[in-house]
Amino acid sequence: MKFKYKHAIIAALGLTFTALIFPTLNQKTDGFFNTAFSAVSSSFGSYSGLSSHSASTPSSGRYSTNVTFSPTAPQNFTEAKQVAKQIYSDHRYTFYCGCKFDKHGKVDLHSCGYKIQNDARRARRLEWEHIVPVSRMASHLPCWKNKLCSKERGGSYGGRNCCREIDPAFVKMEADLHNLVPEIGELNACRSNFRFGMLPFVKPGQFGECSIKIDKETRRVEPDVQVRGMIARVYLYIEQTYHLRLSDSQLQLFRAWNKLYPPEPWEIERDRRIYLIQGNHNPFVLGLNQ
Repeated sequence: MKFKYKHAIIAALGLTFTALIFPTLNQKTDGFFNTAFSAVSSSFGSYSGLSSHSASTPSSGRYSTNVTFSPTAPQNFTEAKQVAKQIYSDHRYTFYCGCKFDKHGKVDLHSCGYKIQNDARRARRLEWEHIVPVSRMASHLPCWKNKLCSKERGGSYGGRNCCREIDPAFVKMEADLHNLVPEIGELNACRSNFRFGMLPFVKPGQFGECSIKIDKETRRVEPDVQVRGMIARVYLYIEQTYHLRLSDSQLQLFRAWNKLYPPEPWEIERDRRIYLIQGNHNPFVLGLNQ
């Protein structure tokens, strides 16, 4: 059976399962998902492995992507977070520590033995983290590094908010579901935009029973072995899709983690659910890019 037809069948079977796992949403989000599922259903006749709607490229011409999204993909980060909640509706565990959280976004820290650092309120709040930090993906963009946007009362600014206003490709990139995971709010802040690596000199127990290590001096994070493979595959996906520049040492690390820690069932299921909404797979999860 040809590869493209295998994926068409997978998508078709997924529609029935998705209808069962996704709870009823508010009217606005209901319309979003109904349109998404209709689009997936109608695509089987001419399925080519990718949808027909390309991510927008800003007028500056300095930034492009290799990704093709479905018209039903989230249109911004706010929408992406709402969709991500539904993708994880029957798998409510934070990414780095495996803490349980409820439908209201309250994290059960006792379920994973997480040790609060200094912000108890944020520690109990769920946030949606970009595995590859937005600042790492966008630091080269003119809208990020230059003050291209004007304030109403005078002055100018750049960074995330400016890019959201003037760069459609940035908006697509920020909303990419493959790069979003649920995380303890405080840990999201502690991780910041630090790079991943090994920290043999940092003693375990920094975050209680959660085995993640973070060193602020070297700005490095050592994640638990359970998530290293997925981290690697997301970084390789972002590198390939959005032309993220990774150092030779980072590429070597992520390629090694990709091989050492193959996808587990949830990662594969997560990729399938994202495909049904966003219209594209992470090829590294499927084993197509090694």
